[in-house]
Amino acid sequence: MRVVAYSVDPDLKEPFAIANRKRNEITLIANSLRPRTAPYVEGKDAVSGDMIAACLLNQLAERGAKYITTYSADRSHIDELAMVQCNIRFANVSHDSLLGLLQSELPRAIALEND
Repeated sequence: MRVVAYSVDPDLKEPFAIANRKRNEITLIANSLRPRTAPYVEGKDAVSGDMIAACLLNQLAERGAKYITTYSADRSHIDELAMVQCNIRFANVSHDSLLGLLQSELPRAIALEND
């Protein structure tokens, strides 16, 4: 799977790579997803980010995105109806699910949360 991950904290680059286990092609971007950074989605199957505005969903779908994941406290910032209308599947890793974990435990926790 080809993935673009936005708003990637430098401390999470290594856990992302380990959780990925080289099974996918991941592009890591420090900037958040905005209209000017949306072109990086072109040809990718999935998008990961902290906040994904509803106004971008059509653009993401038109560029080929089929899956979206976020890492946030809740799902209230996601317009799930718009996702369904754009035929995009959605998953969220909650902050609470990772509280108290050591840095070395993050890759496995993130991978398990998204299984």
